[in-house]
Amino acid sequence: MKCIDKCLVFNPNHPDANYLTALELKKENNNQCVTFFKKCIDNNWEHWKARWEYITMNDPKLSSEEMVGHLQMIIECNPNHAKAIKLLNEIRSSYV
Repeated sequence: MKCIDKCLVFNPNHPDANYLTALELKKENNNQCVTFFKKCIDNNWEHWKARWEYITMNDPKLSSEEMVGHLQMIIECNPNHAKAIKLLNEIRSSYV
């Protein structure tokens, strides 16, 4: 964690450092982890792991449109992400 903290001091927008910090905070059940996942996404649009963590933690709070956008990006970056594909299909089928 020391190295990650130093990395964030040097570059607070570093995507991987924010992602790893978020994972550590998540282990501690610290809701501040969502902020770090979001910062990771903001600084690396293709960071599908952070997107997945972000949407699974915020599922009830996000609009369908926002969920679809995140899920599409996850699937674009990782076409074999079965859970994301399933969730996207569920959301799309609820529109009908």
